[in-house]
Amino acid sequence: MSKVAKGQHIAYDSSLYHKGIEQFRDNLKVILSKYKAQQIPVLLANLVSNEQDQPPFSSIGKVDWQQAVKSSDLSTEQIHLLNKTDDDASKAYLSALSFVNNRKFNEALEQFIKAKDLDQLRFRAPSAFNQVISDFAAEDGVSLVNVEQLYRQDSRLGIVDQQLMLEHVHPTLRGYFILAESFYTAIKNTGLIGDEYTSVTRQKAWLDVPVTEFDEAWAQLKIKQLKSDYPFKVKFEPLPEFTPKSEVDYLLIERAQGIDWIAQQKKLISIYKANKQLGQAAKVYGVLSDALINSPIAANEAALIYRQISDIPMSTFYQRRALKLDPDNQNYILNLAHNYFLLKQFDSSLSLLIKAKAKLKDTSRVDFLSEKLNKQ
Repeated sequence: MSKVAKGQHIAYDSSLYHKGIEQFRDNLKVILSKYKAQQIPVLLANLVSNEQDQPPFSSIGKVDWQQAVKSSDLSTEQIHLLNKTDDDASKAYLSALSFVNNRKFNEALEQFIKAKDLDQLRFRAPSAFNQVISDFAAEDGVSLVNVEQLYRQDSRLGIVDQQLMLEHVHPTLRGYFILAESFYTAIKNTGLIGDEYTSVTRQKAWLDVPVTEFDEAWAQLKIKQLKSDYPFKVKFEPLPEFTPKSEVDYLLIERAQGIDWIAQQKKLISIYKANKQLGQAAKVYGVLSDALINSPIAANEAALIYRQISDIPMSTFYQRRALKLDPDNQNYILNLAHNYFLLKQFDSSLSLLIKAKAKLKDTSRVDFLSEKLNKQ
């Protein structure tokens, strides 16, 4: 970012500013025309960015934002800062902070958006881009995915902040969850996945997000590295030396040194198992299965540990995947039959048992499960 962005300022409402909007419109038009020609439905999402916790990039170094944000009473501080700067983006941002301090959140949102639009270092798309997207979403074959609306509903004040954004535009884990939910809801509502789908509650989906604490810690390190340089800082500020305090921390160092990813995931599983964090271990197995798409072993391992922690729906998801990849594996068939039994899907369980019994020499496990089914 520091190499690409330095000196690239584009004033609001300038000729270059409008050329950028038209270029965005023309590019989107070309892309959509190709989908329309093939009669492919399109889901088009609007754009979101950090509004409350990202000061205008063009003002970095001009205003002590850290002092302004942490002050309990901003009025005197803001007057002083406003007198020091002729940057309209800074003035709008300071005004927004004042409105937040006075709990006038609608007015604050208006000023935060204005600050973003006036920010001449354009790492965040101006509001005009969302108007372009809205225009195209009104056309036949195109549906709007209102990510912006769901972000506001999930934010504390109706204003997108660091709870949903790592810095200016990259979502946090929660932010990505809301993004995925936005598309899932739109796909379901438009009927693109038909009637046969498994729906879970938002709370269950959030608990099953396939991201471990290790993944989050790595993300935080990368973001700290990114924010140590321009345009977040006037000049590069080296990060303090990282001091590992746990086994997971040592894995972070190994990852920075380029250790093989699969080997590292296996190490992480060993750590979680040793510490009896089976829920975390299950997530890593699931991530491995998602990455190794042709490996029934990875999917089966995920299924086994999810079953061990009594998360039968997740176990069933991965057991189905394992069986699809290796349809003649008798253990996979029996494991899935057992899961169906636990889910009280007795017809499905019995069907698999019949399939397994025809191929097995030792039918003791099949007979045991069949006997339990007959008692239902």
